[in-house]
Amino acid sequence: MTTHLMKQLIPGGRTHSRLRTAAFAPRRTAARRMAAACLSLCLLLALLPTGALASGGATPISEAAELADGSTYTVSTPGELTKLAELTAKSDGSGASILLTDDITAPADTYLGTGTGGFAAAFDGGGNTITLSNTEGGLFRSVGTGGTVQNLVIAGDVSKRDSIVGGLADQCSGGTIESCANTADVSTSARIAGGIAGELGSGASVQSCYNTGMISGALGNVGGIAGNAFGGSTVRNCYNTGEISAQSKVGGIVGNNDSSAVQYCYNAGAVVGESYIIGGIVGEHYATAAMTNCLSLGPKVEAASENVSSIGRVAGEILDGATITGAAARADMKLIVHGAQQDITEAGADTGHGESLDPGEISWDTWLDDSDVWHNPSGATGVGGALPTLMNAPGEQSPALPDTLEKNCSVTADGGTVYYATLQDALESADGGTVSIRVEQSFTNHLEFHTGAASVTLDLNGKVLTCPRVGSEAGGSLTLTGGGTLNSGIMQTGGSLTVENSTVSGIIYLAGGSIAVDGGTVGLLVVYDSADAVSISGGTFRGQTLLDVSMGLAYLAMGEDSAPAVAGLNTILASCGISPSAETRAIEASVSGAPCRIAYIPGPISAAEPTVSTGPATYRPTIIESEHGTVKASPAAPFKGQKVTVAATAVEGYVVDTVTVTARSGSAVEVIPAGDGRFTFIQPAGKVTITVAFRPVQPPALFADVEPADWFYAGVAGLCQHGLIEAAPAVSFSPLNDATRAAAVSLLWTLEGCPSAQGDAAFTDVPPDARDALAWAGEQSLITGYADGRSGGGDSVTREQLAVLLYRYAGLRGEETPTEGMAIGNFADNTQVSPWARDAVCWCLGQGILNGRGGGILAPQAAAARAELAVMLQRYLELPRM
Repeated sequence: MTTHLMKQLIPGGRTHSRLRTAAFAPRRTAARRMAAACLSLCLLLALLPTGALASGGATPISEAAELADGSTYTVSTPGELTKLAELTAKSDGSGASILLTDDITAPADTYLGTGTGGFAAAFDGGGNTITLSNTEGGLFRSVGTGGTVQNLVIAGDVSKRDSIVGGLADQCSGGTIESCANTADVSTSARIAGGIAGELGSGASVQSCYNTGMISGALGNVGGIAGNAFGGSTVRNCYNTGEISAQSKVGGIVGNNDSSAVQYCYNAGAVVGESYIIGGIVGEHYATAAMTNCLSLGPKVEAASENVSSIGRVAGEILDGATITGAAARADMKLIVHGAQQDITEAGADTGHGESLDPGEISWDTWLDDSDVWHNPSGATGVGGALPTLMNAPGEQSPALPDTLEKNCSVTADGGTVYYATLQDALESADGGTVSIRVEQSFTNHLEFHTGAASVTLDLNGKVLTCPRVGSEAGGSLTLTGGGTLNSGIMQTGGSLTVENSTVSGIIYLAGGSIAVDGGTVGLLVVYDSADAVSISGGTFRGQTLLDVSMGLAYLAMGEDSAPAVAGLNTILASCGISPSAETRAIEASVSGAPCRIAYIPGPISAAEPTVSTGPATYRPTIIESEHGTVKASPAAPFKGQKVTVAATAVEGYVVDTVTVTARSGSAVEVIPAGDGRFTFIQPAGKVTITVAFRPVQPPALFADVEPADWFYAGVAGLCQHGLIEAAPAVSFSPLNDATRAAAVSLLWTLEGCPSAQGDAAFTDVPPDARDALAWAGEQSLITGYADGRSGGGDSVTREQLAVLLYRYAGLRGEETPTEGMAIGNFADNTQVSPWARDAVCWCLGQGILNGRGGGILAPQAAAARAELAVMLQRYLELPRM
């Protein structure tokens, strides 16, 4: 921008030494012109009409008093989503259509369709995402008869204390959910949970949907797409890649399938149950239920308990005439019961285990044969290879065939690092010699781990290892290191045990050999049988304490044997489930150089051998509430060693400052930022307290006379954010001064990428330095000038002229500019609008670009202030576009 036109933009017509940073000064260096061109390209793409919104005629939901039959409404902000929730609590919205025009982070606990009949309108997500932080269910409480939901992605976290929860909808009865996706983790403290819908009934249909979130339930009926399906409902052309877990009736697609159809689906997520009825596609499959052409491609189907009634690669249990036609499972899938791999004895396309297929030889078109729905990969699919995607589903799809090898632990030798699923598998690689096993992730080793005579170093690697029992024998050794936690009892019948900078949470039973603790912490130490062979040194022994020496001490500094001392010792043992004999006594030992007494039981103990439950205790955290935001933890009741995600959502004007997690002992738990307002930590033993501090957002300084509290601040900030002007905190913006015609044209010219005109400007008053902007505007018929041939670039632009300029620019960009039904007549001075400007003013009013000046006055002939120019252009730039 050269000096003359700059005088139009700088308040008072003065030039300034910082012309390049002055308000409304377009960026004209070569680099800035390139940036402006990129901005122009992005804007052109954004303005191309796609989908229903391009046709116009939709009403912002904020203006609706009710959902009228035959009407279409748009939702583009969190506030408008809240308004929709209020309206759908009053009526089911039958016959109405809702269009989501932008991604939204929903206010905490936002629910649609809570009224009688649920949600019976048509909801089109437009491929956009709604991010939830809901603690009592999914986005839709119920999708009722005639209701449809399509083209929507759900993200965030969804949980519910009671039964029936789904990422998108808790229930769908008689409705349709199509071309949707759920990426949120979904959990319930009771039963019935699904990635898309908790429960389907009465002819409900879920089609062309997928789930990538982790779905879990404390009890049963949990599936990747739906937890429960009955009443002739249908799940068709869907897939799941998230891990699915519950106590019972667990399935990769549907947990409990009663008289419903599951067709042309695949599951690539792990399916884990505690006790019974666990299947790769469906858990329980009964009555007139039918399964057709489904593929079970997950890494494993696992039952944690050894008392499992039904488990299958495809279906856990098939009852009462239910049918399976064309089902298959990858041949290398792990079918695990209580840590042990199971043999497949009855495989077949109509059985619960399905036909065995090599993933590299699957003919996808044979199984998922609808070419209008599925995009099938070509060629073989090995581990990590692409899996089929849904052509019409929204969101980013990148499903891949998972590795069946669970990399829970590893052994590194000369040949490199080899990963194993269990400690037993890793130990076998040592062949009875010396081996170092590294724990790669927190996991449960369901079988006891005995090192025998081998010398084993178990590197806990900061993780939590849960195991029923660990121990070594005479001639062997076990060293725990790496700073993690062993959630287990230890039974030493000989050999040596060393605990280095690690924690043993269970009871250590020592019947010979030695124990050394170097910077570690162990639970109660109980010695019995061959006490004379025991050697103890170092460490802090914690658990039940008789003498308050320091926090966590569990050894007995009792002095001489006496009846009170033995009585106290017996109290400790009883609290640990041990029934000591009358001969129980304390023995001499040394811990960290200080004399102490250790529990000694001569002879076998009468209590059961030490074990750790395979169904660990869970702990619901205490969350400190804040008026400046919401905090959600998922899963809602984690067990020790489980990764917990904290989702913190600040109210408008605030951001997350700090996230603190405090253990029951008062110590800090490490919190790791995960991005997008999420943080993770590993659940310790016991309840934690989660505290999130929010701080006010400090708006950036723009100009010396533009304050965050000003009504026009957002407009000026928006122009800065769009790259049309540059902030200059030391320069005055003069927001209440009149804007000029040249300034308005220059902003649109900059927005367009500073294009060159085909010829010179056809106006008589165009200085050389304003030629490009005015010439371009004249060629595009954005301005026509005055009757005497002048452009009037230095004149104040009126409010109606500014409306005409934006209206014509929108037309230049190919946007539709409807003018019907706009309430121009509501303004007392509407007759002052010039005939040639009336359509433009109507359009600006209808789009919310132009408002009155108060008192029912439009003031079309009044000069537009610089603040008004900024606000009107910003409102135009923020119009919803498909």
